[in-house]
Amino acid sequence: MLVSDPPGDAVCPNCGCHDWIIDSNRQIDLDFDTSASSVTEWIDQVNQSLSLMAIAQSTAAGLNRMLRPAAVAIWQVLETPDAPRDIQFLVRIGQVHEADFMLELLEKGQSIVRQTELPTGWVTRIGSLQFIESPDSLTSRFSIIEVSFSGKINSDSQETALRITTSMGAIAASRARRSVLSTNGD
Repeated sequence: MLVSDPPGDAVCPNCGCHDWIIDSNRQIDLDFDTSASSVTEWIDQVNQSLSLMAIAQSTAAGLNRMLRPAAVAIWQVLETPDAPRDIQFLVRIGQVHEADFMLELLEKGQSIVRQTELPTGWVTRIGSLQFIESPDSLTSRFSIIEVSFSGKINSDSQETALRITTSMGAIAASRARRSVLSTNGD
């Protein structure tokens, strides 16, 4: 039976069932697409986006293309002084998302990497927190990017994926600030 490496899946030659053959100690070395043309194309798409949703969609698509993760999720968090946080998905690609990870990221207030062993194998989650200025001083708006990989990834790949995610998030947040301010007539 041939097993793809990465991510570690295979098809049973007898029954055709799709199986994951994951070595819990295996460290995946990620292959990134960070060519100048790919980055330029992504920045152009973000700059042409006119709404927060469009900026989030372009950012998620760019992260999906450059990092090839199992999933990308972009959350929006609104905070007001006398009300609980309002959390919503702006966009998602793939099926691996975890609200607990997003809340942990918000609590820590910084970008993080977490590797977790699940019954189906290891999952590596990378999170980036970006602040988007709101026109009124009463509301804080955060954008949280969650990138999930199937498997354990080595520390060099973690660092690179975190750097790319954070950089893309910062560019998208800067564009989102301009969008929010222009929408409110400032």
